[in-house]
Amino acid sequence: MTEERAFRGVWIPAEIWLNRELSLQEKVMLIEIDSLQHPQKGCFKSNKKLAEFFGLSPNRVSEVISSLKKKGWIRVDQVREGKQIVERRIFMKHPSISRIGVLEKP
Repeated sequence: MTEERAFRGVWIPAEIWLNRELSLQEKVMLIEIDSLQHPQKGCFKSNKKLAEFFGLSPNRVSEVISSLKKKGWIRVDQVREGKQIVERRIFMKHPSISRIGVLEKP
């Protein structure tokens, strides 16, 4: 894995885990997006890379991300050069759970 992140495990906040409107795939996608999110640049991992990580198809990842956007959990920004999209950035929209995967050392 070439991503730089301080991965120590997975913790899912009750706000996500107990939410009956989210599928299991949506819940774990939120956790992964949050763990990869840069404060200014968001999460810019491609659907292909997310699909490889989760063992899903890129189309399924796109559906999950679209659903999370529609439900208001994430914001998706597109960086364009002319009409071409050159980068996609995903940001968590719930500040109460942003940086959920980062635990401080005692």
